[in-house]
Amino acid sequence: MPYIPKEHEKYDLLPTCRKYGGEVFSYPSELADIDDRVIVLEYGTDGYAPSCITPYGYSSYDEYYESLDEYIDFCRDIDLALSQELVSLKKTMKKMNIKENWSIVRFVADVETGAFGLTKDRCYYWPCSAEEPEYEGVIDDEEFTSYLYPCDPGSWVIEEDPTGMAKRALSGRANAVQKWMLDEESLVPVGAPYYRLVKATIDKWNPYSLLPDAPSDEFDQYSLKIARRISPEDSVVVIAETIASAMGEFLDDKDPRCYLDIAESLFNAISTKSR
Repeated sequence: MPYIPKEHEKYDLLPTCRKYGGEVFSYPSELADIDDRVIVLEYGTDGYAPSCITPYGYSSYDEYYESLDEYIDFCRDIDLALSQELVSLKKTMKKMNIKENWSIVRFVADVETGAFGLTKDRCYYWPCSAEEPEYEGVIDDEEFTSYLYPCDPGSWVIEEDPTGMAKRALSGRANAVQKWMLDEESLVPVGAPYYRLVKATIDKWNPYSLLPDAPSDEFDQYSLKIARRISPEDSVVVIAETIASAMGEFLDDKDPRCYLDIAESLFNAISTKSR
């Protein structure tokens, strides 16, 4: 169950996490670089290398921080500087994930935001820390981390705003995207610029040979999860891990090594598009 302050319970926040378990996280951009270096120490540079510190799939903050503590200890005798960076990262994330400091904003627009986007009249967390109360996005229906959405004042109603961050964001002082959906021949969900490419690749792969008998959107929810977490910098093994994370339960196989072939196809497609 996610941690929800008692005063926030009336807003029906994080319904998926409350039903199925799990926690949502705000985390700094430098986590990815630190993770890459921890991976090298943990697994070396060859073969499959899963993420070590990305806060995905944890049931609570305590569980995640305990995992960070293990890597802090692991790195201490091998790379003291990296161990100290992990200590600093943990302190930063503890400040960033105090939900009492997060704004709660109700989405009231009648616009299309795509799968795992936003649901009209539902309340959402807008994370920030008290030390740096700046808009970083919305914990949307995927309920994993924050993604940028437009700060159109006519589309949101502030319910709780302890740092004033949401008010400032809705007054125009925010680093936000301008469109609810990004156009590229067809609609592309916010935060997933490679969605159409991922969808085409996954649909062509067609696990269980469900298409064309199944609806054409059969794999779309998984394609979106994958598209939100990949980038042109990702290796084949990292993409395989992403696919396993997104589709492993559905396919009854969470071993990333089983997805290396489709990951290579996706890697080549993204590399070609990014040139």
